[in-house]
Amino acid sequence: MWREKALWIQINHIAPKLVVLMGKVAWHTPRCPGIAYVETYHPAAAMRFPEIREKFVNDFRKIGEQHGKKS
Repeated sequence: MWREKALWIQINHIAPKLVVLMGKVAWHTPRCPGIAYVETYHPAAAMRFPEIREKFVNDFRKIGEQHGKKS
């Protein structure tokens, strides 16, 4: 319980516009209102499985397109 509260305090202090959640465990992270969240695979899974790597790379491409990547 206290860990969850500490996480909320840290997230609110940093005030990110976007949080990328990587892996199934991270997908269960409590969400703060007003912050965009993107769920993707864990980098280790992306390195190990080619089909997951393709999805992982595409997720980050979408993040770049949707969240102001400058070309």
